Amino acid sequence: MTEINNESEKVMYTFRFTASNQQLQLNQNQLDSIPYLSAIVTHKDDFLSTRNSNSEYLLNPPIHYNWLIAILHSVVSEQAYTLFTELAEDDDIVGTL
Repeated sequence: MTEINNESEKVMYTFRFTASNQQLQLNQNQLDSIPYLSAIVTHKDDFLSTRNSNSEYLLNPPIHYNWLIAILHSVVSEQAYTLFTELAEDDDIVGTL
C-alpha cells in the first residue's frame, strides 16, 4: 500500500488497482489534484461497480499503479519533468493521462 503523505489531511480515500491488486490512499488535496479520481468519489453512488466490498474505489486499465503514482508525484510537486524520470521510455501513459 502506498500513501502519499500530508499530515494535515485526515480523510483518506483508498483506491484498488484491479490489474495489479495494489492499493493507494489519497487525502482530499491529493484527490482534488486528479479530477478523474475526484469525479469517481463524488459520483460513487451513481455507478454499481465503483467500489468493492472493502469500500475501496476500483481502478481498471488503462490506469496502472506505477503510472498513476508518477502522474500524482508530477502534479503534487508541480514538476512535470518527473514523468520522464519516473517512467520507462516505452510506457504508454496517454490513456491514464
